Amino acid sequence: PDLERIYRIAAHWQTPQESHWTVATSAPLATTLSSHYPQVEETARVLTLGSRLVKKGDQAFYETGAAIADNSVLKILGLPLLHGNIESALNEPNSLVINQSLALKYFGHSDVVGEVLSLNNRDFEVTGVMADSPSNTHLKMTMLISIELLRRIKYPMDAWFYSNMYTYVKLMRGSAPEDFNALLKGLALQHAPSDAFDPGQIVHYRLQPVRDI
Repeated sequence: PDLERIYRIAAHWQTPQESHWTVATSAPLATTLSSHYPQVEETARVLTLGSRLVKKGDQAFYETGAAIADNSVLKILGLPLLHGNIESALNEPNSLVINQSLALKYFGHSDVVGEVLSLNNRDFEVTGVMADSPSNTHLKMTMLISIELLRRIKYPMDAWFYSNMYTYVKLMRGSAPEDFNALLKGLALQHAPSDAFDPGQIVHYRLQPVRDI
């Protein structure tokens, strides 16, 4: 039933020369939604990474489906953990959640919380093991790195112009999506710094039901 309240944010960019829709959004959008809109129950950000070189001992393979994410993505997108704490699995910068297939491939069993994997020559502690994504999901993720890593490496978490993340939002029960869309339209103008975008550039946001993706 919660699926009806879960959306991805789409952005409509306009300049004097052109306009286009995208689902790539910036890091501060989620924090703004959580801080200023009581209609929002929870938000989550996902930054897809493509493939990563995964190493464990003598094993080394390029694996697809890597992403950086807020811990809240586990609940919002319904990614059940087979092992680990869903409330805190992605709270620390070096934490890593992998799917069951990767756990079996590199360790031979699925309960591997506390083990270490190297991704692109950086060590991460496995803090959760999630079920493999179903074939019909719009976002096939095999491993999730904590978004706290971005803060550690000084990623511009406050930059509105740097749009490369998916932003998911779960609305409070009783919140009307169309009423919220009306609020989203002026969000950037209301909350982003005046110098966040190029002169003449305008961005409007809109809800995209996850069930329709």
